[in-house]
Amino acid sequence: MSDPLDVLICSPGLPHDGEVLHRSSLGGSETAAVYMARHLAKLGHMVTAFAPGAPGRMMSDGVTWIGLEHFPGYSCSTPSDVVVVSRAVDYLRLRFKTKLCVLHLHDLALKRGRAALAGVLWNLDALYVLSEFMRRQYLEVHQGIPESIFVVTRNGVDLKSFEGLERLPRDPKKLLYGSRPERGLETALVVMERLGKQGSDLVLHVAGYDNSPPQLQDYYNALWSRAQQMPNVRLLGPLRQAQWHRELATARALIYP
Repeated sequence: MSDPLDVLICSPGLPHDGEVLHRSSLGGSETAAVYMARHLAKLGHMVTAFAPGAPGRMMSDGVTWIGLEHFPGYSCSTPSDVVVVSRAVDYLRLRFKTKLCVLHLHDLALKRGRAALAGVLWNLDALYVLSEFMRRQYLEVHQGIPESIFVVTRNGVDLKSFEGLERLPRDPKKLLYGSRPERGLETALVVMERLGKQGSDLVLHVAGYDNSPPQLQDYYNALWSRAQQMPNVRLLGPLRQAQWHRELATARALIYP
């Protein structure tokens, strides 16, 4: 390996750190940041990750986890080799003391975000997207951004965390939903209601994680209430990663309507 790099990772969202996957549920972009930080440290790089609720110390993954509120001051005053910002375009208005700045994108482009992204391109060396489809979609929505700034990567998979699950039998009747409720659960329930009326034996298992924005709480409660009344829907509640992997391994299909 070449000389170790000093890497800063800015990961907003749910509270997380290097040990969170063993104790609570977590969203996808936060999980990606945890694994990215862990494996960069394993390669010998010096990694400091900033996230909500982080304890302010090096943890068992070899990463120093610091509260997100300290990121602006630290990144703008302390020299680094690489800054990786996960999703949050607003942080790119800062003038980092770094050699390379990357925006790690996890969501598809929205037209309402055009001005925000265009306003921070001066501060970016690369836009990391997770597939060729995602790259094309960003170029379509953000017309005028040079193609050369996009790097197609992917969210890594920790294969060890799936060991043994390949021996579990799949349930041909089990469908699995594991996204935020506002991202299609209402549609999924409508579909399951129609399937039930048609005599289908498919059952939808709904998982989630601990994140209920106050402005969406009434909507969430309405969805949970409707799901509880449906005989072909099972609510699994928030799942830790090991539990989620087991649900994936035993389902016929993961749906995202």
